[in-house]
Amino acid sequence: MEPKPRVRRKKLRGRRRLNWGAIFVLLLIVNVIFASFNSKITAIRNINLDGVRNSERLRLNRIAEDIKGIPALKVDPRVVENPFMNESRILDADFRRNVFGIARLILKYRKPVASIAGSSQTFLDENGVVFVDAEEKGTYPRILLQSKIKVTVFALSGVINFREIAELARIAQTILPGTLTGGKPVEIEVQETGGLCLNISDGIVELGSYEQMPLKIKNLKKALEDNPNLLVENKVVNIMVPSRLESTPRKK
Repeated sequence: MEPKPRVRRKKLRGRRRLNWGAIFVLLLIVNVIFASFNSKITAIRNINLDGVRNSERLRLNRIAEDIKGIPALKVDPRVVENPFMNESRILDADFRRNVFGIARLILKYRKPVASIAGSSQTFLDENGVVFVDAEEKGTYPRILLQSKIKVTVFALSGVINFREIAELARIAQTILPGTLTGGKPVEIEVQETGGLCLNISDGIVELGSYEQMPLKIKNLKKALEDNPNLLVENKVVNIMVPSRLESTPRKK
């Protein structure tokens, strides 16, 4: 008789023990997070300000009263940011808060490179955005729109390339010092044809389109340095072609 084959019996694996310590820590974390969202202990008690003007503090105090007693993580940052972002002079608003009841509001204001003629409170920033700022007191190149295209500056924001005009203002302010402009602010005239002019003291500099503008302004500076009376002797200076400067003498 043949011997019977041995049958291997599978060993039964023991049941895994639950790691109650890890489960307890996880539940504790979940409980802390839940409490942070709902406990009034985390309510905002103080708002630190960064770059905020004094004129904004009254509005901020009103907002602070609205969110007082609400747990910090339940406060939607947009509730604080949006009232400021609705102001054209504000470039960015950033509201941050934590579970310790401490919050911070950071405001960034637009920096003007030019002002709009006819309005003491309307400016243009470096990106060509038109904004209103009643507190800005600086002196900048002025933008003059010819009467036929004067609807409203804001209505023309999508028609006129204010970004190019802002860049022209920045270049003119950087390259042409007050000694070359008679100490008066440079006026940038936007013609109905789309051409650009600089009104410097009592003279007119025709620039044409924005093409090669840095070179045009650079050559204009050299011409003014070579002849400081250039705009006294001439009524119009044409530098539409950067390499060729033409002038129209004043009538004696």
